[in-house]
Amino acid sequence: MAKSKAAAENAAIEETAVVEKTTAKTYTQEELDAILAEKLKKQNETIEALQEKPEFIQDNHEGEEMEIIKIPMYLGPNDDPRGEYVAVNGVAMFVPRGKVCKIKKKYADRLKMSLNLREVEHSYIRANEGTKEVTL
Repeated sequence: MAKSKAAAENAAIEETAVVEKTTAKTYTQEELDAILAEKLKKQNETIEALQEKPEFIQDNHEGEEMEIIKIPMYLGPNDDPRGEYVAVNGVAMFVPRGKVCKIKKKYADRLKMSLNLREVEHSYIRANEGTKEVTL
């Protein structure tokens, strides 16, 4: 009897220990909001630290939407190492290579499109004509 009574007490102690371990802390909505706001603030600070500041900013008197873009230093054998000219509606602008630039969105879209087309062309040439010999 003494053994069964001691075993029952041990089982009761183990059950309470398990219950104590499994109880989760409950948070109020204000505490959750504070925790989430703090995490979001830290995340935004790390994102801002990773982003580079623009070295070249295009004039924007009209208040149009701007976009930050960086052209790689070298794309292909026919690329100008200084930068790229991009034209929209007959108005051209120069975007320097290797610098973080803040330019109007319409210019950035046109520049990305032309760079993607050029990359497709270079990859096609590398895939299909890379082994051919050229005689002059």
